[in-house]
Amino acid sequence: MKLAELKSEFHHLIDQIDDSEMLSQFYDVITQSLQPKNSGWQA
Repeated sequence: MKLAELKSEFHHLIDQIDDSEMLSQFYDVITQSLQPKNSGWQA
């Protein structure tokens, strides 16, 4: 899957989420995963 297609599919999945708690959790995971590796957050 190409990057543009992957992003589009990801957006489509997000648009289907009606649970605000679940959406908030996904947001937190993605936000934290974008932090520099030495920021103290570990997966």
